[in-house]
Amino acid sequence: MASEFFVQVHDTTKQVGNTIKAGINSAANKWNESSTLTKACIVGVPTAIVVPFSMIPALGAVGFTSAGVAAGSIAATLQTASTAAGSLFALCQSAGAISAIALPTSVGVGLAAGTTAGGIAAVVCREKDSKNKNDEKNTN
Repeated sequence: MASEFFVQVHDTTKQVGNTIKAGINSAANKWNESSTLTKACIVGVPTAIVVPFSMIPALGAVGFTSAGVAAGSIAATLQTASTAAGSLFALCQSAGAISAIALPTSVGVGLAAGTTAGGIAAVVCREKDSKNKNDEKNTN
């Protein structure tokens, strides 16, 4: 009885593995068939959504905390005696202090990050596509 159970578990595991492989192959085929613009959107849109949510933890990690600039942090090395109001440093400190970023700033950063990531994806995909086309020409 126990061996029958393990046979069923083994068979089910094998089926799950085959399903995962089929899904990966399908996704890879769709990626290869997609246009450069589609690939840029696939990379850029999630980046634009995720980056604003990661800004406060990232500011904290470099030393912009609710208690002020953390001693010995990256932020502390960037701080000067005369930090101008409205400067990038002042904006980062303000956001770190209240653990919030204004909506327009979040949207702007998200769009900039998404556009940058999408643009990089487009360039990389074009490079690979042109290299593959050159390789095909050389083999024919």
